[in-house]
Amino acid sequence: PADRESAVSMLEALSGRDHQVITGVGVFYQKNMHLFHDLSQVFFRKLDREMIETYLDCVNVYDKAGAYAIQEHGNLIIERYEGSFENIMGLPIQRLLLEMVQIDWMTPSA
Repeated sequence: PADRESAVSMLEALSGRDHQVITGVGVFYQKNMHLFHDLSQVFFRKLDREMIETYLDCVNVYDKAGAYAIQEHGNLIIERYEGSFENIMGLPIQRLLLEMVQIDWMTPSA
């Protein structure tokens, strides 16, 4: 969002709804390439203007897609999620590690 009012509008649009977060990842190693994606579902609480304002007072959302950060007071606005928390934050680290092991670019740690 460019400003607070844009952030309010985005959160109002998400209020009481769900949406998908899809992250595409490309890994390059020794002239080889591996691509994958991860998908998570985020379910928002029904938000009134007061709750949105409270959330925006707590979190800097101006560099966040959708005007929210699940890792920063996400419990105020998010009812639940399905899938990877890390994916919603930005990079599905656990999936990345699994993919790297599966394609034999990394050995699992003990």
